[in-house]
Amino acid sequence: MTIENADYIHQLDVTAPRPVDPISEGDNHIRLIKKLLTDSFPSDLDGVIVPDVTNNEDKFLRINSDATGIEWVDLNVAYLTRRKGEMERPWFQVLNSAKIRVHPGVYDLSSKGTYVSWDTPLDHSISGSNGWRYLYLDYSSISGTTVNASNLLESGTAPVYDNVKHGWYKDEDRCIFTYYVDSGKLTSFWNDGSNYVQFRDDFDHGQVTSTSTINVNIPPLGSNGGREVFGEFTFRMEAPPGGTSGTEFSVSALEGTGHFLGKVEADGGSQDNQHVTSNNRIAVYKANSSTMQIYLIKSGGSAVNRCRVYTNGYYLPRGM
Repeated sequence: MTIENADYIHQLDVTAPRPVDPISEGDNHIRLIKKLLTDSFPSDLDGVIVPDVTNNEDKFLRINSDATGIEWVDLNVAYLTRRKGEMERPWFQVLNSAKIRVHPGVYDLSSKGTYVSWDTPLDHSISGSNGWRYLYLDYSSISGTTVNASNLLESGTAPVYDNVKHGWYKDEDRCIFTYYVDSGKLTSFWNDGSNYVQFRDDFDHGQVTSTSTINVNIPPLGSNGGREVFGEFTFRMEAPPGGTSGTEFSVSALEGTGHFLGKVEADGGSQDNQHVTSNNRIAVYKANSSTMQIYLIKSGGSAVNRCRVYTNGYYLPRGM
């Protein structure tokens, strides 16, 4: 018979050797099979090369950590599909002046390397400390991936945006919300799970009669020239009785020409000439660690012409 030749398993002739082939050719066939097996499955392992698939559903095969063998590993879909910084923001609800309800949500928590979540509302009692307060997911207290009410941590320390973690963090704790406390009581707000938080009652910042910066009640996040924070404002422009010329008003986060708000005309009679803007979304300038400002520009007109500023609400920055 002709000695069978092959370099790959699929080239083997399954009909060989035939009954009529000389017995003396048998050793050649055995050597050929050994060659193809060792070339196709190179290994110096003493154990099984082809793994047992029994009871290993929903797992994948990999080389072990010291490269001495292979192993089955549980398929962690959440880890494999995770996107850093991703979240499903809950909606936040005021229950009373001392308590917030945090409805179900999902967040990537960087140091865990996976998502954490909760499927039932969590109630958080505020500390009563005044000023802007920040609500964090307390990394060190979260066991596994399920968050409960005891894992919500309130702090007066503002987070910073972490470019690697893709979110707002204080150390390993991720910030998910911020709210304002006045005289030990929570300032009421409305939120539907979007990034906008509307105060129930406007903050009245008084009136100005000349170009000036105005301190506004917006969470002190971001930085000048960096990740900006936005607020929503209403402006009431007035020319009181006896004014002799009209005034234009504009607004911006920093000095400049700003964005046009409107104009009030001179009124020599007994009635004010007033114009109230609709809610305006404006970038806010961070003057220092606790002060946020907008810049109101007055152009021309009588000295008595004025503009009154109200904060309607604020926008949570991207990643919170």
